[in-house]
Amino acid sequence: MSDVYADDIPDMDILTGGFPCQTFSARGKQKGLGDPRGQLYLELVRILKMKQPKAFLFENVAALVTMDGGRRNKRTEPLSAIVIGQTFKLMLEAFKEVGYHVSWRILNSRHWLPQMRERVYIIGIRKDLSSHGMLWENLGGEGNMTKGPGAESKVRDILERPDSMAVAKASLSQAQWDTIQAPEFEKKAGRWPSKKTASKLHERAIDLEGKAPTLTSSYHRSSSFSTKYIFEESDCRMREIPRFLTPRGDLHMYTLYIDTQSLPYR
Repeated sequence: MSDVYADDIPDMDILTGGFPCQTFSARGKQKGLGDPRGQLYLELVRILKMKQPKAFLFENVAALVTMDGGRRNKRTEPLSAIVIGQTFKLMLEAFKEVGYHVSWRILNSRHWLPQMRERVYIIGIRKDLSSHGMLWENLGGEGNMTKGPGAESKVRDILERPDSMAVAKASLSQAQWDTIQAPEFEKKAGRWPSKKTASKLHERAIDLEGKAPTLTSSYHRSSSFSTKYIFEESDCRMREIPRFLTPRGDLHMYTLYIDTQSLPYR
C-alpha cells in the first residue's frame, strides 16, 4: 500500500484491512514499532485522511493491545480491566486524529465458528455521522457471557466428505507420519506419539466435538510441534494415516459478519 497514491484508490463507504501482525505476535520477537512492518498502520491512517470513508474495520493479533506496558484482563474480570499498552494507544490516537470515533474489542471466533482464533478488531465511524462509536452489544465475544450464533458449532459439523479429492490431498505422506512418530520427534515435542490407540490420539488429534485450534503459518509442516490433525472422518471412520484440515471445507467454515443494524448510522 505504501506505493499507492490515495488519488488512485476509488471512494469507499468502508475501508477494511489489516496491517502486518508478525511484529506484534506473541509467537514472534515482538519488535513492535521498531520493525518496519510495525509502521505500516500509518498507511491506513494516510488513506483514511485522504479518502474519509464513513467507517473502517481493521484487525490484528490480540497481543497488540497489551504490547509495551499493557495487561490482559482475567476471565473473571470485565473488559475494563484490560490495560492498553503504549503501542496500541499510539495507533488508536492516530486513527482518531483523522476524524473518527474509534472503538475496539478482542473477539474469539469460537463464538461464531468451530475454531479458536482470537483477534482484536478496531472499528472507526466518521465523527460527522455519529456522536459515538461502534455499538458492540450484538456481537457478544470476550468479556461478557453473550454467545454468538455459532457458539455451539463444532469441527465435525464442517468436515468435508471423506471421499472428496480435497481430503485425499490433505493426507500426510507416509514419510511425514513416520517423522511425527519417531522417538526423537516425540522427545522434542514433549508428548506421546499419536498412534492408532485411542489413549494416545488426544495429544495430536483435533477434537471433532470441540473447536479447532488456531492455525499458524507452519500448520502444514509436519515438523511443527503444535500442529494437530484429523484422525477420524465425519462418518466416524478412523484413518490409517491422519490428515490436515482442508482449505475449502474445513477452514472456510462460516462467514463472520457484522450486522449492519448494529451500526449507529444509516
